[in-house]
Amino acid sequence: MHKICYMVLFSFGLAFGLFAETTEIPPIAPPQLELPSNPEFDRFYGEFFKMLTMLGLIVVFLMALTWFVKRFLNTRLQQMNSGSLVQVVERRFLTPKTSIYVLEIMGKRVVIAESHSGVTVINEFSPSPTSSRFAQLLEEKQKPSE
Repeated sequence: MHKICYMVLFSFGLAFGLFAETTEIPPIAPPQLELPSNPEFDRFYGEFFKMLTMLGLIVVFLMALTWFVKRFLNTRLQQMNSGSLVQVVERRFLTPKTSIYVLEIMGKRVVIAESHSGVTVINEFSPSPTSSRFAQLLEEKQKPSE
């Protein structure tokens, strides 16, 4: 009995399918995305790029200022050493708050350390003649030969 019912339904389905009108379904076009022409939207990007430009200018200004200050301090240190009996030969930073100096005071070299707790003399010695001879040889080698 079930087989007969299925056969009848199948034949009706075929009959309706054969005599049914066939219509073509038109293709669906993809939706066009349009950016909103919202003045607040445009203003946001304008302000954003203005902010990035100003940030770049500030960074460049700070880098130029740092370069200028380092150059100024180095030149000032050289000027202070030129006519003084106490000359800073070299300065090295060990930590941000601790540094070591090699000073030349009236022909003697003194090594001192500076920290938050104070200044400590580490060593005192006379410059050896070999080091001055070495400096003379080095200067001669660095001069362009004629």
